Amino acid sequence: MKTDTPAQGDELDLIKVYIWVMLAMTVVLGGVVWLTHSQVAETRDRVEFARRNLAEFEQAKREIRAMLDVYTANKEDEARLQPLTWFSRVWKQKGIDDQSVRPQAWQEKYNARGNFDENFIELKFDNRNPLTRKQIGELCHEIERASTRLRLLELKLRRAGRKDDYEADEWHGSVTVGYRKARVRGD
Repeated sequence: MKTDTPAQGDELDLIKVYIWVMLAMTVVLGGVVWLTHSQVAETRDRVEFARRNLAEFEQAKREIRAMLDVYTANKEDEARLQPLTWFSRVWKQKGIDDQSVRPQAWQEKYNARGNFDENFIELKFDNRNPLTRKQIGELCHEIERASTRLRLLELKLRRAGRKDDYEADEWHGSVTVGYRKARVRGD
């Protein structure tokens, strides 16, 4: 005769499985609580560190903002991407005629002797429209003043006109303007 009641051994197996599942869930829940607690403590420490150093962070923010403002005012991207526009603005401020200065293309090269990379542009002063030494000096000074990165790398001047006319203050030649970046091992 058959009965609908399960055997006592089947009940014990089901209880054992239930106990093992509950034990596993307890271990997992304990791990989650421990992990969350350690992250909360770490986050609390970081927030406290930020509150203690808030004045330093604000000062650093102001310094970064000032550097970005200087970079924006210099329009150095324009000097690199549109050299005629940037440099012509500089020489026009000094009253130099457009026919006297001719910017060349930007160049890049590696200097093995000095172990640095060099990015530069050459501005040529025309022999037919020579400049005075004062104009050339003011132009060079204005280029360095108008940019935080661009520096004079080389200046070559020759007397324009007759070689024996020492009274005339007329000069032609070129100025190389750019910046250098030291090459570090691994570059």
